[in-house]
Amino acid sequence: MRRFHLGAALVAGALLCPMGAASAPSSDDSEAVRAAVRAFKSAGESQDVAALQPLLHDGFRVLFAWTHEAGVTVLDRSGYLGLLEGGKIGGQEGVITFGKVVVRDEIAQADATITRPDARFQSSFTLVRSGEGWQIAQDAVVVEAKPKK
Repeated sequence: MRRFHLGAALVAGALLCPMGAASAPSSDDSEAVRAAVRAFKSAGESQDVAALQPLLHDGFRVLFAWTHEAGVTVLDRSGYLGLLEGGKIGGQEGVITFGKVVVRDEIAQADATITRPDARFQSSFTLVRSGEGWQIAQDAVVVEAKPKK
């Protein structure tokens, strides 16, 4: 009987032990993801392509939709950077608010809303951990234009 209790205690201890704790996201990981998204926002506001390039994964893309128009526009990395460099996008400051940030091993998802005077951008960012830190692989964004006053 004593062996059963010891064995049951060992099994229960193994099951209750935080096995996933080593791979669980730390608050440092979540903050590093937020910092990468903040840096993305800042580089876009200043249309600084050089600052943006190391933040974007080689496979980066934007999935872009307006709330008042049908369809989704897909931009790859070079298309996005070209629009930014040409002054067609970015260039305006906004306030960022984070929603849920989930880090799982080498991939993270961060929900964020960027509010500017002219529009609200509701984004779901997918990030990948690289040797340089967190890089943005995708920005799936829905844009709601604000009425002009």
